[in-house]
Amino acid sequence: MSHLAFLFKKYPGMVIATPTLPIAGWQISPGGADLTHGVSDVNTSLRTMEYVYLANFSGCPAISCPMGYAEDTKLPVGIMGMSEWGSEWALIEWGRDGEGLLDTDEDVSVDSNGTANGGEAAVVVSKGLRTPSVQSGGKWVDAIGLAKNNNAGGNSYAI
Repeated sequence: MSHLAFLFKKYPGMVIATPTLPIAGWQISPGGADLTHGVSDVNTSLRTMEYVYLANFSGCPAISCPMGYAEDTKLPVGIMGMSEWGSEWALIEWGRDGEGLLDTDEDVSVDSNGTANGGEAAVVVSKGLRTPSVQSGGKWVDAIGLAKNNNAGGNSYAI
């Protein structure tokens, strides 16, 4: 937690963004299983909490925001933002900004340089929630890779 305190002191207002879950749902084994009481799969349950552990363990506030749908399964996917202790209002604003990006009738996507372009291929699954259509030339953006490339100039922290 001291490293988090250091980061929040060095970068005031920082929001640490991660996927909410590392997987978009999980497969239920086919067969005659009685699903009236749910599924008990400890390994997958633990895996789905991979990113939320840090916020839960450190006591930092966090928020999950919808970001679109997985292309293959059409299951909703989200992004989680975690920030400094006591910064709940900043996270609510961060989430509101994210909703503002989703609640648009305009087709906006991002090119490989991170620049927003209108009209590039995207699939509108429902109003505002979009996912790139790879078949139509759309692309997923590797945000972590872009951040690593942009911060390769000798910063003292790693992503």
